[in-house]
Amino acid sequence: NIPVTPANIAMAYHWEDGPGRTGTAPGHWMSIARQILKAQDRNLAECAKTYCLLGLAASDTYSTCWSMKYKFYLLRPATYINELIAPGWKPLLFTPASPDHISASAAIGGAGATILVSLLGDVAFNDKTHQGSPLYTPSGGPFLLSERAFASISQAGEEAAESRVVGGVAFRRAKDQGLTTGKCVAEQVLGS
Repeated sequence: NIPVTPANIAMAYHWEDGPGRTGTAPGHWMSIARQILKAQDRNLAECAKTYCLLGLAASDTYSTCWSMKYKFYLLRPATYINELIAPGWKPLLFTPASPDHISASAAIGGAGATILVSLLGDVAFNDKTHQGSPLYTPSGGPFLLSERAFASISQAGEEAAESRVVGGVAFRRAKDQGLTTGKCVAEQVLGS
């Protein structure tokens, strides 16, 4: 039972990378990389290495994630809750038409954060990826999204994963195992 608080709503919508925004969770992490690389005034070689390793980790993470989704084929919260607990329950965020386990957004949160921390340090940053983007919700809109401050890249990765639980899109187990999987894949990419 996750409370629907203004803080949880802001978290969920910040990491909801739908149409009109980044379109994908990996796109959001590429945007974060760009912002930090620019803030740190990194050279072309460092930028190329960061984008390359982040892209490889995203690709391998998603391959692993989607393989697991269709191997285990577990119900998402909306289906489970509506069928067994509370008919008519609706999650905060749109529920994708794919199995729950493992959470793709959590997996890329683990992978993206691991790659960026390794290459850029676990630095504080303000994520301006969606700043000024219009957002339409069941309660109205458009609402303009603002930047979001993070004490560290690791915190952003943890929050990206948690946002799927708060948004009602994934169960905690799918989030936890997705985050662990993403970190593991990124460590393999860094070790190659």
